[in-house]
Amino acid sequence: MPRPKTDIAAVRKKLLEATERHIKAHGPKKLTVSDIAAECGMSQSNAYRFFHSKRDLLEAVGERWFAEIERELADIAASRQPPAEQLVRFILRQYELKRTRYADDPELFRAYLALGMANVSIVERHLNRMHAQLEAIMQRCGEDGLLGGREPGEAANLVEAMTARFRDPGQIMRFYDTDSPARVAEIAGLILAGMAHLRRNAA
Repeated sequence: MPRPKTDIAAVRKKLLEATERHIKAHGPKKLTVSDIAAECGMSQSNAYRFFHSKRDLLEAVGERWFAEIERELADIAASRQPPAEQLVRFILRQYELKRTRYADDPELFRAYLALGMANVSIVERHLNRMHAQLEAIMQRCGEDGLLGGREPGEAANLVEAMTARFRDPGQIMRFYDTDSPARVAEIAGLILAGMAHLRRNAA
């Protein structure tokens, strides 16, 4: 009788969920593949069938953490609403998603921040994908005459510089009590006002 096929996606999910619980309780530095395998009721060698190393496991759990944020922001970047409104939604929603995660589970949020600091490549890939989405929005803003002749990539860099406090997890934690979605929307409005000024000057 043939052996039943392993549900690879289900096993990987189980390992990732165990990894998330471990980094929340102990931090990423103390994690070992043997501990995660034992928690999931499997041998260490079996766990290595699904993740080849501790680094692979940590990168996968970090990528999963960012995936939901990236999917929602990708939908905003791909929408066909007016580009000015699109930009405000993109800036505001990115802040709201991260702020909500911190409010829902501060310990887990700090654990993922520690994971990102210890595995910079995870964060860099996330930031690169976010930049590409923002640049697509700025491309549309340019087509609408909102960039004052700036290239979309340059404009995206400027927007990121002006909104760093509302995107960086450490800053979101630090200013949680003083910042708010309303404040971020106000900042986004000021950015749009500046862009509108550029359009008037270019006319």
